[in-house]
Amino acid sequence: MKRSLIIVLIFVAYYSIGQTSVKKNNSSYTEATFSVAGNEVHIQNSLPKGGGRYNDRTGRTFSYVIFWYRIVNKSNKPMELNIRFPSDSLTFFPSPDQYIKISMPLDTMKLEKESMFDYGITNLKYSLDKNFFKPTRLMKTIKPKEESLFYIAMLFYYATGSARTELVLKEQKLFYNIKVGSEQVIIPCGSFTTISK
Repeated sequence: MKRSLIIVLIFVAYYSIGQTSVKKNNSSYTEATFSVAGNEVHIQNSLPKGGGRYNDRTGRTFSYVIFWYRIVNKSNKPMELNIRFPSDSLTFFPSPDQYIKISMPLDTMKLEKESMFDYGITNLKYSLDKNFFKPTRLMKTIKPKEESLFYIAMLFYYATGSARTELVLKEQKLFYNIKVGSEQVIIPCGSFTTISK
């Protein structure tokens, strides 16, 4: 009797774990809740989507992937999101001829676009052409209990490997954790601060 009960419990536990770990049509890579001056902020980072090509005005050809991010202000106070990426390329690969560029497309991300090609971006080339040689910046106030969703496009020049990215908070500072193949870099990219009334 004991033995059969143990087998049934193992089967139920295995089946339950299998059910909860499967998320259909979910592009989420990581999620975490952070504390900012005693206020909770939830950040969701997506997996990449895309793999198309982009030609800049100098004739260079880049491959690209798209990520989306969701930041939820779980506090009772408004908070200011400030993200800034440099216009310079990031060179953290073994060869100086390999690098990436980061851009923030102008489209608005919505969760219903999650299953669409390039997560539903429709004006990627226009966004990249307009902002390719400029620093990328996003400033937004997120009201209490509200959220902000946005895109980041990563362009690769002779760099290969599967890409994963995460926005993470340490105190009030935002950092961008980038992994491409076996290479990894963490760069400061902004802040998330409580707005005092």
